[in-house]
Amino acid sequence: SLLGKIKRFSGAVRQPPDRRYLRWLVIFDEARRAEIYNDDFLTELPDRDPASFVQNAWRRAGRRDPVTCASLADVTTYLPCDLMTKVDIASMAHSLEVRQPFLDYRLVEFAASLPVRLKLRWGRGKWLLRSAFGSMLPAEIWNRRKMGFGVPIAKWFRNELKEMVHDTLLADDAKCRRFFREDVLHRTVREHTDGTFNHGYRLWCLLMLELWMRQWTAAPVAASSSSSVSHS
Repeated sequence: SLLGKIKRFSGAVRQPPDRRYLRWLVIFDEARRAEIYNDDFLTELPDRDPASFVQNAWRRAGRRDPVTCASLADVTTYLPCDLMTKVDIASMAHSLEVRQPFLDYRLVEFAASLPVRLKLRWGRGKWLLRSAFGSMLPAEIWNRRKMGFGVPIAKWFRNELKEMVHDTLLADDAKCRRFFREDVLHRTVREHTDGTFNHGYRLWCLLMLELWMRQWTAAPVAASSSSSVSHS
């Protein structure tokens, strides 16, 4: 939402460029992680900043401008570790081979060499691309705002999927309780469903983690002594 973007921007405006970039991407910032992790899990965590993965990519750009640094970070982290992975999983699940022509290495190298004024102009992205092909496209396409791949999960979690979120994350046997404080999980679900805060993306992450753990992690040996696994 626009309000959410304004809050994220205002919360990062006083930070250095690499932290501002990270703030735009992060779903659970440092304060929220410290709040939701339970004491046992906190003691298991290594003494390492999870943001270092992205910050190292940013710093490899050296003293270049923030737009170039952000582009390098995108190309080496967000793109291969998130977007391209999702496309590959979704397409392979339907026996499709997807190609991204804009990721041809020669085109990527050319785009990386361009000055910032040709990448952003008057706050509008893809300026060069629009200028090069604008005359070939209908006005409704040339002028159309960016349309991402997001889905209305915030709305779904307050309506159609409300019970699923509650029954999955707040179940007595929820596996994510190994990591997270029960009271914070309850509060996060409650604040979202009653409209106090928009925790849509946070709940999505928690829900995916819980469902993944239910499918792929084994139950403790003591709790599964009567299962077929214990007799094998």
